[in-house]
Amino acid sequence: MGEYVPSAGGDNSKLPNGGVYNYLNFHAYHYSNNNPIKYVDPDGRISEPNLKRDNSNIVQQLSQHSEGSGSIVGNTRSNIASLARSFINSKSWNTEVKRDGLGEGVEKCNIFVYEMTKGAGADPGLPNKIGKNPFARYQDGRKTPPVASQWADLDFNIPGWRGLSSDEKPMPGDVVATSEHVAIVTDDGKSTGTNYRIDSPRIWENDFGFRDEHKNGGATFRRWEGNE
Repeated sequence: MGEYVPSAGGDNSKLPNGGVYNYLNFHAYHYSNNNPIKYVDPDGRISEPNLKRDNSNIVQQLSQHSEGSGSIVGNTRSNIASLARSFINSKSWNTEVKRDGLGEGVEKCNIFVYEMTKGAGADPGLPNKIGKNPFARYQDGRKTPPVASQWADLDFNIPGWRGLSSDEKPMPGDVVATSEHVAIVTDDGKSTGTNYRIDSPRIWENDFGFRDEHKNGGATFRRWEGNE
């Protein structure tokens, strides 16, 4: 109950599932926003998308929404941002969750970015191949998505993704990266990606990539322009 009540001067937008302002949080027989097909609620606190369903339905809805208006590339960028935002508060990319062959204790920021960009039609490819080293994150020799440091290194080629110059303004759908973290730009001065805070690990939107320490080369941006 205490988590649903805002503190004096606190940010109400950060209350779990809307806090006291979402009446569903106080319904004794309510489960996952009254939509148990689309959402799951594993701990009874915050509903999140049901990833056991085929996420292609989300992408399909986004694609249908954008058909017939604007450029295909422009719609793809918009879809990347919309898809990323649809998973805010999801715990499915947390370090303790097994996902896409990555086990517990492994950060998955690049997996989130890969799944969002590919799902929206801007596949960055699988440039890495991990050997069968028993200590490797992947132990079956599979190809893996770009990691944060590769997104940040504009000399590293990611097909379809152009690095932005310092005088270009980042836009929703761009990817922002440092050598240690990568996320998706979803608003003016905001990006969405994994969050490894012990007190609240989940997908969140914050100012990563736009902070003072990220300016002047601290973070780099890429923009989907499509494959020829």
